[in-house]
Amino acid sequence: MMFGKTREQKELKNCFLPTLHVSGLPLLESEYCRIFFEEDGIIITTMGAYRKQFSLAYNKIVDFQLQSKKNVETTMVSNPGGAIAGAMLFGAPGAMLGGKAKKKEIISFENFLVVTYKKDNDLENLHFQLWKESGDCVSKYFGLANKLIEKYRPRTACPAPGASPVVEL
Repeated sequence: MMFGKTREQKELKNCFLPTLHVSGLPLLESEYCRIFFEEDGIIITTMGAYRKQFSLAYNKIVDFQLQSKKNVETTMVSNPGGAIAGAMLFGAPGAMLGGKAKKKEIISFENFLVVTYKKDNDLENLHFQLWKESGDCVSKYFGLANKLIEKYRPRTACPAPGASPVVEL
């Protein structure tokens, strides 16, 4: 069992989270970023032509949160094949029933990483949307983000799970 933990720790050491910037940095919304969890803090790098890099020490981080948002899109879909088959079997009434439009729901999820940190005496948030491959229902990076947060949480000013952060005002 010890070998498995060592292998997982090595895998977590050299990995990054591909994300899209939502807010909190002087970047465009939806700019592609990579978040690296280093030994002393997180490093956020952009991947555009004009690369930028931001670093945030763990001792300034108050909280990590993973959030999910469910999107439901309802569309009407008609069935021309059903109309033709209905017309052949039952005439005009069959065509109306067979070609009747039906509701179709498309459900998708968006996953976000929110980093709350101390800046001067205020709390600030960094919002990132976890990268999602086309066709994925849920980002495969959600599990990786959770593992990275759990590994590096003890180095932050985050409280223990279930406890509330205390911020001096």
